[in-house]
Amino acid sequence: MSRSAKTTGGAAITPASYELVSVKLTMNDDTSIEIKNLVSDVVINESIFKSSIEVDLKIVDGFDLFQKSHLAGGEKIQIKIMRRDNTSSSYGSSKNKFDITCYVAKIYDHTKPSPGIQFYRIICLSEHAFISNMKTISRSFNSNANALVRDIALNDLKYKGKTNFTNKNLPIISGIYPSLKPLHAITWLLRNVDDEDTPFFFYETLQEGLQFNSYNELANQEVYKEYNDTPFYINQFETSEHFEEASCKILDMSSNFDMCKFDQVSNGAFSAVVHNLDIANKKYSITNFDSEVENGVKLNRHKGFSKNIKFDDIGFNQSYGSKEFYISTNSKAFGENKLSYHEKIKDSISAKNSYFHNIKFMGLDLELYGDFNMCPGKLIDLQIPKSTDENVLPSDQREGMIDKLLSGTYLVAHVAHVFNGKEYRCSVGVQKDSLTYDLDSRTKIGQ
Repeated sequence: MSRSAKTTGGAAITPASYELVSVKLTMNDDTSIEIKNLVSDVVINESIFKSSIEVDLKIVDGFDLFQKSHLAGGEKIQIKIMRRDNTSSSYGSSKNKFDITCYVAKIYDHTKPSPGIQFYRIICLSEHAFISNMKTISRSFNSNANALVRDIALNDLKYKGKTNFTNKNLPIISGIYPSLKPLHAITWLLRNVDDEDTPFFFYETLQEGLQFNSYNELANQEVYKEYNDTPFYINQFETSEHFEEASCKILDMSSNFDMCKFDQVSNGAFSAVVHNLDIANKKYSITNFDSEVENGVKLNRHKGFSKNIKFDDIGFNQSYGSKEFYISTNSKAFGENKLSYHEKIKDSISAKNSYFHNIKFMGLDLELYGDFNMCPGKLIDLQIPKSTDENVLPSDQREGMIDKLLSGTYLVAHVAHVFNGKEYRCSVGVQKDSLTYDLDSRTKIGQ
């Protein structure tokens, strides 16, 4: 019998509803046992900065599973979780479900509160993460990044799940993998690959498998959903309208903000200079980078810095000496009309670095009701009310009680799907690089 939370007659009554259908452990002798009754918590982590999903299980072991199963690491665990849309839906027909196959990577946080029971946690990773740690690749390559990443994923990592790789017409590059583990080789490749000067991300999600897409593609996709943190519900509980309303509700919102222009300037978020030496023809060049001129991709309309703020009469986007890059290239390494691995980076390193640091301009941590389709790489809109009483505002400011600083379009950077035995929630980290209003527009404080 499956374990259920927040259900009536087996049917979901809120987006927090879920059923833990099965947790099967395959031991080293290929014997499988059902352990769902020993699992109290399941947390599934996904991130655009991680090449594998991570599953964290809390085990309440009064069965002596640890010793009897010879649990030591590497064992296969298969997890099935669903939300039943109606009383007749099954796991096979459900549209909201996770079917996870992962492998024990780490056993930690062991406690024994009484002689008859022990608690511990298990972290599991995808199979391709284990395969990557068990081999290195060292060979020449001559192709575009699309084909190179796909080759590593399918042939070196033996990945058999879903893939969603960019179809951009990327340039052909040549080089040699310098004895790298396959996942490290992909990261190494992505350092010098860009799409209209925006960086690429390689990551895994539960619903959509391995992803290889550029920031340009992510920023220009359709918004997945709009969320708000209004304090009241309009629709009656246990209706489909309430279910939909609750699925768009922000339950909690926090952030350390970390809006630090001091660090952003130093890291080259707004301006930089590239020094390039082509050793083939002994040519040395210097190229200045201005983010306002060069960076054409933003999640929202307006930049995240003010041009009116200057130090030593220099604006943030013209302080080229704030970040310097030194690139050595060899334009004749592979003959005429062939790019080496290093050749392309001299033209894009400043912009790629700028995009990475600007996406950290503002981040929020959201607590939402469970959503089986929420995953990193999606865009969401936030509509956050102002932190003030409408009655204390001047009459010309009362229209539209939306906080323009916190509201806007965000990129989902990471998601933790938390099943705690009581309800299913998503802890979502979102980031944005820009604002819905112009920082250089006239301020209205005290007017």
